[in-house]
Amino acid sequence: MKRKVFLLMIGMLLINFNAFAADGDFTVEGSFNVDNGKFFYNSTTNRIGMGTLTPASYFHIEDLNTTMMRTMMSANGISQILMESYGDLTWMYPSFVGKKSRGSKGAHTPVMNGDVLFRVGAGGYDINGETMPKTYINFIANEDWQTGPGHGTRIGVFTTTNGVEDPTEKLTISHNGNIGIGKTDPKSALQVNGYIQLALTSGTPPSGDCDETAEYGRMKVDSADGRLYICVSSGWVYK
Repeated sequence: MKRKVFLLMIGMLLINFNAFAADGDFTVEGSFNVDNGKFFYNSTTNRIGMGTLTPASYFHIEDLNTTMMRTMMSANGISQILMESYGDLTWMYPSFVGKKSRGSKGAHTPVMNGDVLFRVGAGGYDINGETMPKTYINFIANEDWQTGPGHGTRIGVFTTTNGVEDPTEKLTISHNGNIGIGKTDPKSALQVNGYIQLALTSGTPPSGDCDETAEYGRMKVDSADGRLYICVSSGWVYK
C-alpha cells in the first residue's frame, strides 16, 4: 500500500509539472520547490536556490542563516563566486577547503610526504583548444602524516615561463615559514636563486626612513658611488 501511495504521489508530481518529454527526458515546466526552499527553481528568473526561496543569482546556497555562497557577475563583467558568513565569533568565516587521502573512499589511509593536498589553478584556450592549468598553487604534505602531531605542509606557486609548455615551481613557502624564490627547500627566512635588485638612491637616503626600530635592516643602493646603504640603530651606514 505504501508503495502505491508513493508512486501515485510521483505520478501526480510529474503530471503537475509536465515532466514527461517526447524524447523520454525528465523536464520541469514552471517553478519547482522542495521542502520550503531546500531546493528551489524559479522558472521566471532561471535561478536555483538551495536553502533559500529568493536566490540572488543563478546558483545560490544558504545554510542556517550563517553561510551563503552564490555566483555573481561584477560590474566590469567578471564572473565570480561569492562566499559570505555571518556571526560574531572569530571562527565563523568563509572557507574553501580541499582534503586528500590515500587509499579509497571507504578506506582512507594517511597522506605521504610530497602528496598534493589541494590545488588552485588556472588555464585557458589556445589555437588547439582547451589547455591544462598553466599556473597554480599547490598545498603539499611535507612529511608522512601518521598518528601524532606530524602534519607538516608547504606551499608551492607554479608559473609557466614564456615559450615553455609546462609550469615549474617558482615560489615556495616551506613548513617552517622560510621563503624560497627559485629554491624549493629554502634554508633561510628568504633564499633566492638569482639576483636581488634593490631600489636606487642618490647619496644617503633620507634620515626619516631610518629612525625607527621597525625600519632597521632596510637597504638601498647608490649605483653612482657603488655604495650599499643599510639602516641600523645609528642611522644609515654604507659598505
